[in-house]
Amino acid sequence: MKTIRQTHGHTIAEAARVLKTIPFSKAAVKLQAISAVSHSTINKVSEVFNVANTTLKFWIRTFEESGIEGLESKVKNPKKPKLDMAQKEQIRNWIESDPNVTMKKLKSMIRKNFNIEISLVGIWKNVQKMNFAHITARSVHYKQDKEKLEEFKKNSNRNKGKKSK
Repeated sequence: MKTIRQTHGHTIAEAARVLKTIPFSKAAVKLQAISAVSHSTINKVSEVFNVANTTLKFWIRTFEESGIEGLESKVKNPKKPKLDMAQKEQIRNWIESDPNVTMKKLKSMIRKNFNIEISLVGIWKNVQKMNFAHITARSVHYKQDKEKLEEFKKNSNRNKGKKSK
């Protein structure tokens, strides 16, 4: 009975060569596992990489048949964006016309004008991609005395121009 090293020796050597040319990725980890079979048993390699023997054998066959492209992770069902480019441009215009608009207000405007239900996180990600910053109000401690705070603000503004002795 031939070992994996004997039957797929060329593939294992090729994996080690290709590994040196690509940056770190999931495919790189798979290539490392394949190339590690050249100097260790498949059981040891699968144990170190925490995968089943059958998975490692599958990676070897896939690399043999399809090369590095076969080892790359494929997105099975990419999610389509809820907003199209024209809608995103309209949102940009809303933000530019009112820079203090809140995410909740944007959410209701999107629901009203586009009839689209989108989460606050989804809106935030789109706003971020438009290179706008998300501004939040400063938090207020529940024990904070509002009157003392206002007094402090008044006094600090009054003393701003004065120099201490």
